[in-house]
This record gives sequence, C-alpha cells and structure tokens, in this order.
Amino acid sequence: MKQTGCTVAYIRVLSEGQNTARQRKALKAAGCTVFYEEEISDSTMERPQLKRLLKERKRQIIPTYQSR
Repeated sequence: MKQTGCTVAYIRVLSEGQNTARQRKALKAAGCTVFYEEEISDSTMERPQLKRLLKERKRQIIPTYQSR
C-alpha cells in the first residue's frame, strides 16, 4: 500500500476466527497510527467503533483497505 500520511484507520473483521493483523500491517505501512478495530458480523448494522471514529474524526479523510 502506498504511503499516504494518514493517521487514523478503521479495521473490521467478520468473525473471531479472522484477525486484523493483515489490515493493520497495510494501514500502518500507509502511515496510520490510530486504529479503530472491531470483530462484528455483517448481519448487524451496529458498528460501535465505526460510529466512534466518525464522531471523533469529523471532516477527516479516512483511508480504507479491503483484504481478500
């Protein structure tokens, strides 16, 4: 992932069997230093860490990374 100078990132995995290490590594390489992370199913729309990020980081560009 290209260095972007970002400081904040949101990481979500779908289940406890998955982990956030790959996403965290890629986002850290892009310059992110603050991470909002959660393990939460697609079946719920409740995403407390995403809600927190959006509330605390209004008007900031938040990079995304989709692992496959």
